[in-house]
Amino acid sequence: MNHFEYLKSLIGYQAYSNAGAGEIVDVDSDNHLLVLYSGGGYLSHPLHELTIINPAPAVPTGRDPNRIPILLQEIALYWQKHPDLRLGQLLGNFNVSYNTEDDVLLERLRDPGYFDRPL
Repeated sequence: MNHFEYLKSLIGYQAYSNAGAGEIVDVDSDNHLLVLYSGGGYLSHPLHELTIINPAPAVPTGRDPNRIPILLQEIALYWQKHPDLRLGQLLGNFNVSYNTEDDVLLERLRDPGYFDRPL
């Protein structure tokens, strides 16, 4: 591994410098590490100016797509038990709004009190 490849391998690591703590996000044309600081600014540093700590914590990239078939299966089970309901009515039974998290709806669907309560 050459020096440039080594520097590229540090992308994603946390680093400290005299400017504070930040995350290494790139290597510039001078073989300096580009660091994004928590205040939002970027600075370029040669390797010897930085204390490398460890990889930055992973940031979730979005919702897990595997939740969809699980949630739809639970909705289908309830809907088959109450086929005269329209979808909007069914979701209304669970106090669902546009900002209800899927895991909350899933808990409500799995709660026997919701399944067996009078409509």
